Amino acid sequence: DALPILVTGDVFVNGRLDRETKSQYNLTVVLRDKRTGKKLGEPSTFIISVLDINDNAPQFVHKVFNGSVPEMSAVGTSVTQVEAFDADDPTLSGNAKIEYEITKGYEYFSIDKNGVISTRVPNLDRENQSSYELTVVAKDSPGHPWGLHSNATSVIITLIDINDNFPIFTKPHFTFEVAENAHVKYEIGRLKVEDADEPQNRKTTYTIVKGDFRDTFAVLPKEFTNEGIIQLQKPLDFEKTPKYIFTIEAKDPTISL
Repeated sequence: DALPILVTGDVFVNGRLDRETKSQYNLTVVLRDKRTGKKLGEPSTFIISVLDINDNAPQFVHKVFNGSVPEMSAVGTSVTQVEAFDADDPTLSGNAKIEYEITKGYEYFSIDKNGVISTRVPNLDRENQSSYELTVVAKDSPGHPWGLHSNATSVIITLIDINDNFPIFTKPHFTFEVAENAHVKYEIGRLKVEDADEPQNRKTTYTIVKGDFRDTFAVLPKEFTNEGIIQLQKPLDFEKTPKYIFTIEAKDPTISL
């Protein structure tokens, strides 16, 4: 019905054609005598192909994309990939050729022609900012500043924690009291530190670095809480030593910088 044939043999369009719905029409034509209606030969078949125009915008395969990358990764580290498609004919004038551009978050990330997003800077620090929301635009018809058609999507990038922060004591001095008759292995008190890394990356160890009391006390790391437990190692004698003052170092030997 969309392609009526007049008595002259000319074929005209009688309705709107949409290549993305139907890209070609197979027509069969029979010649008849106008007066008698008698066939004047065998039917002929021919094909009409609908030529594409750029009337479709690129469409992303997801409304939101997600990705992750370790913090402090080197420039050019791959994070994730976005993907869009264009229903237009890819063989004609770049109608379906897609280019990608980051319009929000481009200070920190870049994108290539295949939609692969990579880090643009080397110092993405999870402790300063743990995630980024990017806006990525897909546009067709390269050569046009914004393409003839474009579409946008969001990309959420999460920074994965690495062990890159030193433990810091919560206060410069700790004071504890213990009875003279406390038994060996008695817990005298706990040292607390702050570590900006996530719990799985907190591996603090404690060492007495000043004071000749290493045989009297031990500082044991407490898993999960990251505390240092001061534990008595031998009996005390108040009359001999009423006070102990010593310096403890907290460090993380597994830190990577």
